[in-house]
Amino acid sequence: NVQRGKRVKTTGERARLNRGVKNQAQINNKNLMKEIVNCKDIHLSTKLIAVDYPVDFIKSISCQICDHILADPVETTCRHVFCRTCILKCIRVMGSYCPSCWYPCFPTDLVTPVKSFLNILDNLSIRCPVKECDEDILHGKYGQHLSNHKEMKDRELYSYINKGGRPRQHLLSLTRRAQKHRLRELKRQVKAFAEKEEGGDIKAVCMTLFLLALRAKNEHKQADELEAIMQGRGSGLHPAVCLAIRINTFLSCSQYHKMYRTVKAVTGRQIFQPLHALRTAEKALLPGYHPFEWKPPLKNVSTNTEVGIIDGLSGLPLSIDDYPVDTIAKRFRYDAALVCALKDMEEEILEGMKAKNLDDYLNGPFTVVVKESCDGMGDVSEKHGSGPAVPEKAVRFSFTVMNISVAHGNESKRIFEEVKPNSELCCKPLCLMLADESDHETLTAILSPLIAERDAMKNSELLLEMGGILRTFRFVFRGTGYDEKLVREVEGLEASGSTYICTLCDATRLEASQNLVFHSITRSHAENLERYEIWRSNPYHESVDELRDRVKGVSAKPFIETVPSIDALHCDIGNATEFYRIFQMEIGELYKNPDVSKEERKRWQLTLDKHLRKKMNLKPMLKMSGNFARKLMSKETVEAVCELIKCEERHEALKELMDLYLKMKPVWRSSCPAKECPELLCQYSYNSQRFAELLSTKFKYRYEGKITNYFHKTLAHVPEIIERDGS
Repeated sequence: NVQRGKRVKTTGERARLNRGVKNQAQINNKNLMKEIVNCKDIHLSTKLIAVDYPVDFIKSISCQICDHILADPVETTCRHVFCRTCILKCIRVMGSYCPSCWYPCFPTDLVTPVKSFLNILDNLSIRCPVKECDEDILHGKYGQHLSNHKEMKDRELYSYINKGGRPRQHLLSLTRRAQKHRLRELKRQVKAFAEKEEGGDIKAVCMTLFLLALRAKNEHKQADELEAIMQGRGSGLHPAVCLAIRINTFLSCSQYHKMYRTVKAVTGRQIFQPLHALRTAEKALLPGYHPFEWKPPLKNVSTNTEVGIIDGLSGLPLSIDDYPVDTIAKRFRYDAALVCALKDMEEEILEGMKAKNLDDYLNGPFTVVVKESCDGMGDVSEKHGSGPAVPEKAVRFSFTVMNISVAHGNESKRIFEEVKPNSELCCKPLCLMLADESDHETLTAILSPLIAERDAMKNSELLLEMGGILRTFRFVFRGTGYDEKLVREVEGLEASGSTYICTLCDATRLEASQNLVFHSITRSHAENLERYEIWRSNPYHESVDELRDRVKGVSAKPFIETVPSIDALHCDIGNATEFYRIFQMEIGELYKNPDVSKEERKRWQLTLDKHLRKKMNLKPMLKMSGNFARKLMSKETVEAVCELIKCEERHEALKELMDLYLKMKPVWRSSCPAKECPELLCQYSYNSQRFAELLSTKFKYRYEGKITNYFHKTLAHVPEIIERDGS
């Protein structure tokens, strides 16, 4: 077939052309690399080999960049062999890739080839290139032979020295001790010159020699950068920035050091700082670095301001439950941590004063509102099974600077306000303890010194230099960052399953279910302390039940003062759990037949889970989470659930219940309801009463004589909390 033959011929010609273009590109690339290394004067040509070896053998002992006999050979991770100087120059100019296969290659990855290969290289027979010398010599003894030629002594020729045995390593690949040993003679000469000519300044002489060596090789850019660093004008990263990079990328010290060396070798610049500089920066960032003073001095607290991390129980000599003291807790001293936080915010404080048109030299007093938070951290056990026996749970106590204001004339001007008060970025850790948050005795022992420091700071003023001026700070502490479990723990109340349902009022579960809305906040830290004394001493000689009724559920000593608040996240989760149960009961029509077996209830749950997964893409969960709660509490979910319920009247009741809840939710979720949702805030009392009415009528089968903790707080206490605090 003539046409097919023509097509085959055209394809063949095109392939030959492509191959020719590719070969030409490779040749051009090779020529470019030869120009970069420019080593024809210092490396030996393969033409000097005395024996006529096969082409493949010649190729195996020659550098794949310059085509000369390998000098100080190194091997890459991809098994290609080059002269050390050639590969380093190519990497610096063309990037961190192998010149043969373009596989990633860094200077720190280069290794010396195996000893057998080096022996073959040393035993090559080479003709001496010097005129009137026809001697054939071994490659390993070439340098020694050259030194015998007087006319070649002063010329810079390749001089590969190997004293036998282990191949000679490159100077940069040696340890610091070996480098000192090899350069000991040069060091003596430099020292003698420095003492004679430069007044003993060895560093200046060495740096100048290095700069001259760089400039002699036309590497002026590196020389300029080094000179700038020597004169304090370097472009390297600040040690604190390097520390932040190391921490945020979870690098260990050895990993960071390897990265530091690699970047320095590849770029020729000290972009990252060495580890010792990071350690110095870390000390400066820890509390206890800034001098400060309290007026009057804090009671029972040392006046020393250089306070680092405190091990154990804040200096208490006794251990708890035979655990080693230093494994129980590590913390900062409260006043030192607050000073460190304020110094971190120095720029923001000064900018805030400028924005409010206040004088820069205003010395206060500044009022700092601090939110305290404390929560358990779950299972933190060591999985490898070694080390001291310590609890498998941890508790973290932290604080957040919420706002700073200063009195100016007759008004108070706010110069700083935390934009995201619930973000972990502004939450400063104060104490980390390996203890269970339910272990009241351990928690009391560890946190008591910290609380004593806080109480001392309430009645004193901090003197701290900021912006070059000594300024005065007062602190207001607000314990609002606690969930219900921890509030009960630190205020000495019974656990959440107690008859006394609320941490804010004295209502029992029965009283709260009979009167869903009309309750006021009556509990306080001082009252809880009084009730604990009554519980401890039983002055009226009452029975256990009578005494418990008198103290309203206080059963342990309160040791941290909390501010009345609602934990919005757990409020969402608790209320969503209740709605989830209501959905199941409505599917099974429990309002008609209250006596139902566990198997029936399980079947309702499976039906609901299957339907929610199909309609709402909600996967069933063993334990309710915040994300599941947010997705569950929506009008779309109620519409989907109503498809499984036959009665139209129940549809309307469920939809109204969800609608009321969604109108109430933004009020306790927003940071400032009066600004963000003023209409819903005004309607809250009506919505909560209507919600309570629905629970006590349409859903009486579930809420007759009982109510959940979070439904009670949502309906009874939200308006009063917002009236007190604004949020």
